[in-house]
Amino acid sequence: MSCHFRSASWVAFDIEWYPAPGALPVPRLLTAIESSTGKVHRLGETQLRRLRRPPFPIGPEVITCAFSASSDLVPWLVLGWDLPERVVCTYAEHRVRTNGIRSEFGDDLLGACARRNIPYTSSDAVKKRWHERFRDPRPLDPHEEKEAFEYCLADSLANLHLAQEFEKDIWWERALHYGEYTKALATIEFNGIPLDTATLSLFQRSVGEAKLALIEEGDREFGCYENGHLRNNRVWAFAARNGIPWPELSSGAPVLADEELKTLAANTRSSKVSGSSRRPSALCV
Repeated sequence: MSCHFRSASWVAFDIEWYPAPGALPVPRLLTAIESSTGKVHRLGETQLRRLRRPPFPIGPEVITCAFSASSDLVPWLVLGWDLPERVVCTYAEHRVRTNGIRSEFGDDLLGACARRNIPYTSSDAVKKRWHERFRDPRPLDPHEEKEAFEYCLADSLANLHLAQEFEKDIWWERALHYGEYTKALATIEFNGIPLDTATLSLFQRSVGEAKLALIEEGDREFGCYENGHLRNNRVWAFAARNGIPWPELSSGAPVLADEELKTLAANTRSSKVSGSSRRPSALCV
């Protein structure tokens, strides 16, 4: 992949979304800035659903950039948009320049800007507040949407400044190769993990038998289960065969609480190592 630019035309964008549990992200709003014209795009949830394609260029004449691009390209795909032709991930460009270099700043957008003295208006507290709000499925009211646009636009602007800073010494072939990777990763996340549905259906129909088979396999050495159920008399028989001073509840049933069983196992190992057959008094009820 060979390409050389004297001065790149950037489109820096940021998408905020609702992380629906067990489902694809729901795009909430988008902001973007075109470096060649200075044009700013602000699109809310309703507007996004109406668009068949991005309102800014994504062809070979521009470089589309985002910080951690793969995470923004998943909701992009949810919108049904074609992926940008050329992508630069400013997070990747930040990391290839800073790996192994100690810094008081983190590797998020705030830290990447701070390392380069790039103004960034959103504090950690502001980011945390908006991340929590976007996890709430309720639609943004007009006041919230206005404030959210300013927050999202601050990310787009910081991302654009980072891209222009990296452009001074960018290795284009590598940068665009990493961009292709973010597109592939977003596509994989969008499509989900492939499943052998025939085998999954067979397992779902046979889950009871599968559980019983696993119990029987694991119980061969101990003999404490019968038809998939733990039997107290079998536990007592196992303890007697192996000389284990198993603690007993007031009801006469064996103690089966995890922490007490851990103590029993530790004390039993200790007794065997020391050669003592004395019943540990702490375990006798």
